Amino acid sequence: MYFRLSLIFTLLVGLVAFALQNSVLISINLWFWDLESSLAMIVILCIAGGALVSVLIDIPTTIKRRKEISSLRKEIKSLNEQISYLQETSSENSSKRKVEHE
Repeated sequence: MYFRLSLIFTLLVGLVAFALQNSVLISINLWFWDLESSLAMIVILCIAGGALVSVLIDIPTTIKRRKEISSLRKEIKSLNEQISYLQETSSENSSKRKVEHE
């Protein structure tokens, strides 16, 4: 808990320091769209946008893996039940064999 808080605090301090050191105004022209903002703001927005795109691209894979994990857990449960049944059957057969041999 404290590690997370200290990590977040450190990142925020670093972000503020980055913003203060890169406060130069730049102009971005994209077709009919003009934007003028500080270099730090543009860099931070680009990083955040890239992170968002990355997460959105990863969502289908994450959902697929969760479904696969759920399916495999069900299969493990079924196989464990089969193992238990076979062990019980085996122990019953071995006890019957002991009685027959005596």
